[in-house]
Amino acid sequence: MGLDPQERAIYEAEVRKLMVDTIQLKDAENRGLQQGVQHTLLRQLKRRFGEPPPNIRAKLQELKQDALDDLVLDLFDFTSYADVERWIARN
Repeated sequence: MGLDPQERAIYEAEVRKLMVDTIQLKDAENRGLQQGVQHTLLRQLKRRFGEPPPNIRAKLQELKQDALDDLVLDLFDFTSYADVERWIARN
């Protein structure tokens, strides 16, 4: 690219800003996905077992995305909030 030093510095700064913006956008997307899964899990738990206790709600907020994804499937095997608490303690 036949840029003079000043143009090159501007170009590189713009590229760095674009990279930071992309990372921030991906982080926001991941947080939104995680919140959506947490919301869905809470709705499923409420429908199946009644209102989730505060400790379950708090623990769901702490789970990483992979654990939330696993819990979505394992939830079908649970019969009570005690099962959910045991699962969270193991994961």
